[in-house]
Amino acid sequence: GMALAAAAAVAADPLLFVLARGLSGAGGMAGLIAANALIGRLRGVSDSSALQSGLFAGMYAGVNCGAVSGALLSTTYGPVTVFAAGALIPAAGLLYTAFFIPRLPEATPPDAHCAPAAAPPPGAATDRPRRRRIKVPLFLALVSLPTAVAAMFLPFYLPLFIADLGLSSATVGRAYLLHGLCVILAGPLLTRMAARRLPIPGVTLLSAAMIAGALALFGLQASLWTAFGAVFLIGLAESFGLSAQIRHVELLAAREARRRDSVLVLHVNTRKLGQAAGPPLFGTLAAAIPLGAGPEGVGVIGALLGGSLLAFALLTWRRTVPSHLRTEDGR
Repeated sequence: GMALAAAAAVAADPLLFVLARGLSGAGGMAGLIAANALIGRLRGVSDSSALQSGLFAGMYAGVNCGAVSGALLSTTYGPVTVFAAGALIPAAGLLYTAFFIPRLPEATPPDAHCAPAAAPPPGAATDRPRRRRIKVPLFLALVSLPTAVAAMFLPFYLPLFIADLGLSSATVGRAYLLHGLCVILAGPLLTRMAARRLPIPGVTLLSAAMIAGALALFGLQASLWTAFGAVFLIGLAESFGLSAQIRHVELLAAREARRRDSVLVLHVNTRKLGQAAGPPLFGTLAAAIPLGAGPEGVGVIGALLGGSLLAFALLTWRRTVPSHLRTEDGR
C-alpha cells in the first residue's frame, strides 16, 4: 500500500492513491487481528492484560510518532520519499514475524483458568436457553458501537470547537498529545490495577461510563478547560478500556461456544462502524446550526452512551431464581 502510494504520488493519480489507502487500511486491520491472535496464543505463557495494553500503547505511540516524523520528512524530502520509506516498516515487521517469533503453544481460551462448570445448585443464577447466545450481539450493539461513536469527540468535534473559540491548530495538537500520553503512560498501569480489582465486565463498564461522564461534563459546561478535561478522561478510559473490551468479548465468545477469531473481527469492525458513524452524529446533535444543540448535544451523546450501558447491564444480568419458584423445566 505504501509503495503504491509512492507510485500514485509520482503519477499524480488520485484513484491510484485511493487504492493505495485501501490496501494500507486492509493491511493495518489484518495486522491488528493477527496481533490480537498472537496475544491469544500467549495467554497462559505471559500476562495477556499487559500485552494487550502494550499493544494499544504501541499503536498510539506509532500514530503520534508517525504524524510528527511524517510531517517533518514530507516537508523536507517530499511525500514520495516518505511513502517509499514507509514501505520499509511493514517489510521489517514481516521479516521479524517470519524469522524471530518462536513457536508458540496453541491458543488458550480466556476462561481456561476457571474450573469446569458444575451443575448449578438450587437457587443459583441461570440463563434461559434463548438468552444464551445473544450476549455477543448485545455487547457489539450496546458497548462496542456506542463507545466508538463517543470517542469521536476528540478527532471530529474538538477541532471544530477549538476553531470556534478562535484558537490555533496547535491547541488541537496539545489535546492529541494529552490523549496519547494517557494511553501510552497510564495504560499498562491502569490495566493491571483494574484487572486485579474488578472482573472483566466491570472494567469494561467502568471505562465506558468514564467516557459517558466526560461527554456529560463537557455538555453541562462547555469551555476549553472542560474540553481538555473530557479528553483526559477519555484517554484514561481508553487506556484500559480498549483492552478490556477485547477480553470481555472473548469471554462472551467462549461462554457461548463461538469462534474467538470471528467474534474478535466483528468487534473490530463494529468499532470501525462506530468511528464512521461518530462524525455524522456529532455533526447532527452537536453542531451549532441549524438543528443541533451545540455543546449541549455532546452531553446528549454522553447520555445515550450511558443509557446503552445501562441497557446492556440489565439485559445481561443473570437473575437468581429461588428453587421453590422453579418449574419442572428449570424456569
